[in-house]
Amino acid sequence: MKLTYIALTILTTSLVGCGVEDSSFNRATMLNKHGLTSEAKSELIDVTFKSNSNEEKAKAMYMLGSIAFEENHHWLGILWELLIGVALIQSLISIQSSTSKTK
Repeated sequence: MKLTYIALTILTTSLVGCGVEDSSFNRATMLNKHGLTSEAKSELIDVTFKSNSNEEKAKAMYMLGSIAFEENHHWLGILWELLIGVALIQSLISIQSSTSKTK
């Protein structure tokens, strides 16, 4: 398991050097795919707080909710679903206010 994580880290580092964008969400997806759920959750939480992209934040929250359901933490999965809704509403309000300012 640790060997997989080390291999992924080396691969990610080498890809960044080749000009491939280093995306925390993509890294979290790979970690989760290879059974490194704890590391994936940590990476996804970082995305929700640090990303400037609302789309990446929403995808990260959705994946956190999916992982919570897989781990039978249904209430936590529902919480992540609600947070996606809140983020969506905030985005819509932001779009609406910026549109009304330009008129």
